[in-house]
Amino acid sequence: MPQFITNVQATGDAAAAEAAFIALTVPAGLTIEIVRIRVSVQTAAAVDSIRVRFLRCSSLGSGPTSGTAVKKNPINAASLVTVSVKNGATDWIPGTVVDVLEDINFVGRSMIEWEAINNDDKIIMNGNDSSNIFIVSTNPDTTASLLQCVTVEWKEM
Repeated sequence: MPQFITNVQATGDAAAAEAAFIALTVPAGLTIEIVRIRVSVQTAAAVDSIRVRFLRCSSLGSGPTSGTAVKKNPINAASLVTVSVKNGATDWIPGTVVDVLEDINFVGRSMIEWEAINNDDKIIMNGNDSSNIFIVSTNPDTTASLLQCVTVEWKEM
């Protein structure tokens, strides 16, 4: 199974505002397994809680730009997944939330890494369900415009 990675470094929105950072759109006939997600804060933040959610949404919403799926093994074919990423400091609110897959809080001066440790943990996405997978982050109540780095790894089957 070919494995891919994408990442973005972008600025969050206003204080206490949720913003999408990465979205994966899977074409019909393809299934992917999300195996790792990392989120870190690049600017010195107050020691406040940052909320990160993994969502399945009905549409991309407005504001993203094209991202790049990087092959973990250079001999594999290119990814079939369409990657969308946050465009710098431009607001990006995803479409209607269909499912909340994970909802995690962490201290603003640290990072989180979610990893599927077995088959039961993997987030599965099938292109036939017409939804997109999103990684969204919320700035703390007291801090706006945090520079964040978000990385997603997946396998295509």
